[in-house]
Amino acid sequence: MDFFFCYIFGSPLFAVKTVYLYDIENLIFVRKIYVSPEKMEWKKDVISLIFEDAKYLLEVNFKAIEGYIEEIVNGGKSNEEGSEESFAESYDIDEKVLNEFFIDNVFIYQSEKNKLIYIHQKYLMLLLYLKNIIY
Repeated sequence: MDFFFCYIFGSPLFAVKTVYLYDIENLIFVRKIYVSPEKMEWKKDVISLIFEDAKYLLEVNFKAIEGYIEEIVNGGKSNEEGSEESFAESYDIDEKVLNEFFIDNVFIYQSEKNKLIYIHQKYLMLLLYLKNIIY
């Protein structure tokens, strides 16, 4: 597999940009995601892919990843895409995010329109409108 990378993201899986996810322990390719995020954050079983004007949250299926790795370790073949069941898009944020952070698996962010919003699993909740930008 020929590629170059600009960034390395640390997490339970090792990732490089354009996102190729590898199991660090076994050095096995797990999944290719056809995007080049500016930043990537990992919290428990959620990955946040951050772009200039959008953000995507992906749910991680560790059982599918473990099954895929076990299959490869036992002599199975890896395909070019990796394990398709290992990640699923859980939320697409189509507005600019100014600030963001995770508390456990809850993603909290401040939008460009000064809304403070949280996302848990597939549910989005507006907490409040902010009067000023918080840094």
